[in-house]
Amino acid sequence: MARTKNPKRAAKKAANSRRENKQSRIAKKAKAAGTIAERRFVAQLKKTKNVVLNGKGIPDIIAHGKNGWEFFEVKPYKMRRGYSSSNSWKTAGEKSRLLRPNQKKKFKELVLKGQRVSMAYYNRKRGGSKTKPTYSFKYELVQLGKRHFKRKKGPDPVEILD
Repeated sequence: MARTKNPKRAAKKAANSRRENKQSRIAKKAKAAGTIAERRFVAQLKKTKNVVLNGKGIPDIIAHGKNGWEFFEVKPYKMRRGYSSSNSWKTAGEKSRLLRPNQKKKFKELVLKGQRVSMAYYNRKRGGSKTKPTYSFKYELVQLGKRHFKRKKGPDPVEILD
């Protein structure tokens, strides 16, 4: 077995890691207790309230205006290749431009309950240089309806905006 040059340092390192592991175990237990409490309270609220959002699938932005609550999800649609204005546009990949399965489920529930749910698709234009790029965005707002969830894929900007 190889010996260290400084055995005190090794002992100190071992003691620190034991201390950190103990803190981690304590934190996990506390988080689990809080999560259980949240889940039970959400179940209690769902019995009395119309819409309860918690956990996965929550929209990016929740706003309250004169028309009540509005939910927004921001996703990319097109991106400019390169740094000059003469470069072509490419469509963002499906993984980034489409809703995740949890989001599809929650957004469909919100739409069916009569809530206003919108997708903000953006076109990203890159400028500046490779070391210090600057981005400018143009947004297109699409209010979601039942028809957007008829297909398995969910709302797709390629079909909605083109």
